[in-house]
Formats: sequence, structure tokens, C-alpha cells
Amino acid sequence: MKEVNEALQKYLNERQRYVSCDLYEFVLANGERLYYTDFDIDIIADNHTFRHDGPIFVRNQIKLQSSMSVDKLDVTMYVTDVDKLHTEPLMQIAHNGGLDGGELTLKRAFFSDDNEIVGTVPLFTGSIEIRQGGGLTLQLWVKSEVQKLNVAWPTRKFYPSCPYSLYGARCGVDIKKYRKDAVVQTVESDVMFVVSVDFAAGYYDTGGVEWLTGALAGQVSPIKKSYDGRRIEILVPAEAIPAAGDRMKIYPGCDKQPETCRQKFNNWARNCATPYVPKKESVL
Repeated sequence: MKEVNEALQKYLNERQRYVSCDLYEFVLANGERLYYTDFDIDIIADNHTFRHDGPIFVRNQIKLQSSMSVDKLDVTMYVTDVDKLHTEPLMQIAHNGGLDGGELTLKRAFFSDDNEIVGTVPLFTGSIEIRQGGGLTLQLWVKSEVQKLNVAWPTRKFYPSCPYSLYGARCGVDIKKYRKDAVVQTVESDVMFVVSVDFAAGYYDTGGVEWLTGALAGQVSPIKKSYDGRRIEILVPAEAIPAAGDRMKIYPGCDKQPETCRQKFNNWARNCATPYVPKKESVL
């Protein structure tokens, strides 16, 4: 059921005609947020400013089903070189994977006779998948949260190493305590670069980099290895090469071993490794 404030509920009950517009809120995997509207002026709603001078949006009708299925919203964005996140074009960010793993919320805003916002109604929220992109057109699939139910069962399994995802709810480690701001100082290759923060060799192994600026803005790159000399090696080459001066947030990874959990994260109380359970290969 959609929840609205009392003023909007009264407005919708009493009116047969009304003026409204769509509001699009993007939350990228690195926490960046984008706000757009299909109206002809900027809209201030829910303590955010939704820009009218961004991409042109075209979407299909929303269809919600009572059966167990994944609801989906098709959204087409028409973008130009002036549509940017910081200094990078949105199309380039999409090609580099910056929208992957993000979330899109569609709302409808309603106006009073004096052009004031009466209230907003959330229509759809889902995970973003890039269907197609090229030229001026970016096509998105926005799939509802139901798709997250498509997981292996049972969810609780026992392994010699800890099965929990680092920084997840069951792990309990707060990523904010370990995530640091950093800047690329020099670039050695498409996967190797030097950052501005000091660390011991191996500290950031299997961690991640959240790119804030540059050609990779909005993208998250998994770290393969971290070396002496503040050198970071990402797992796979990105669509674009980082450049000196690019800002990021960097956080360490975990090899799921008990000693790492105890010494690196001081989280032994929540470790769920079962080292005496044999590997499945040894049972065969």
C-alpha cells in the first residue's frame, strides 16, 4: 500500500484533475545520489532538489503483480555530454559500470493551484541493470527487490572459513570505521596505481575502491593485492584508466580466516568459521 501525507490524501480524494510530475532518485553503489525530474523547472521535494536540466526520461507503465514474480520498470534516458556526475558524462559512467548495483526510486509529485508541492507518492524502487547504452540513449531495467529472494537455499551453510560477507549485517563490521579517503598519486598500468594513504603490505587485499571523481566516478573496483609503497592492484582492468588526482574511498578486505577476523577487525565474537567441518570435496 502506498503511504501519503494527509494533505495529499485529501487532495487526491477531492480532485478530478491535477498537475503532477515524475521524480527520479538514483543511489549509486558508492553512495553518490542523483536527483532528476521530467518537469520544466527544478522541483524541491522531500528535502532534495530534483533537477529539470538533466537527462530526458521516458518510462513504461508500472505493473505490479500479486504472484511471486519480479516486477520491472523500463526507463530510457536520453543524455548528452552536459549530463555529468562531477566532471564525467553519465554515458561514460554507465559504460564504466558506475550505475551497476545502484538503485532507482520513482516518485510522483503533485502540485496545488499555486504551484506548491502538496506531496509525493513513491511508485517504484528497484535495482538498476543496464539493458543497452550508446549514442544518446541509455536503456535501464529497474527490477524490484523481490529478485533478491532468488538465492541458494538453505542460506546458512557451514564452511572451514567464515561464510559471512565482510561489512554485512551478520558480520557486523562497520565499513565506515575502515573506509578512508584517498587520491591517486601515480598510475603504473591499467590495474596498478599508487595512492595517498599509508598501509602495510596486504592490508587492502580483496578490499575495494569506490571512485568518486575521474573517468571511473561511480564505479567500485575490487582490489586484488596491496603492496609496499602504497601500491594498489585492482582485480580486472576497468573500462577507463585511473588518472593522477582521481579521488576515491578505499577499504580493506578479509580472507575469512579466524586470525584475520581477530587481529585485523577485532570481530572474533561474531566469526562463524567452522574449521573442523571437512570440505565437501573430502566427503566424496
